[in-house]
Amino acid sequence: MRKTIVRQRLFVAVGAIAAVTSIAASARDVVALRRGTYVDTATACAEASNATMRIFTGRGFDSASADQCVARPVAGKPGTYTQTCNDDRIPEGQHKTRSTETLKLRILSPTSYAIDGARFRLCPGEM
Repeated sequence: MRKTIVRQRLFVAVGAIAAVTSIAASARDVVALRRGTYVDTATACAEASNATMRIFTGRGFDSASADQCVARPVAGKPGTYTQTCNDDRIPEGQHKTRSTETLKLRILSPTSYAIDGARFRLCPGEM
């Protein structure tokens, strides 16, 4: 009887650990970067314009002309993502279109990346 109780508790504990691990994995960001505002490395954070900044939301890279972006890894192509966004250039009240693009990212550190020859870095305290 004692062995049965110990086994049951062990199975419950293993199940709980598996559930927590699964939840943590699903909550991970799609790209290994900190969330926040990134600017071209040639631009000071305080002087960044809409054209030189991107906001990494944990799901994708928003910009001045696109929001609610969702990036998904392309199978078999490390560092390559397909990103779909709402087009923010559509006037309020009109049907927003979705755009899709392929991103080839090179993660340089948890706070910097390169894309299409441009390098971006995280601006501290920005989001």
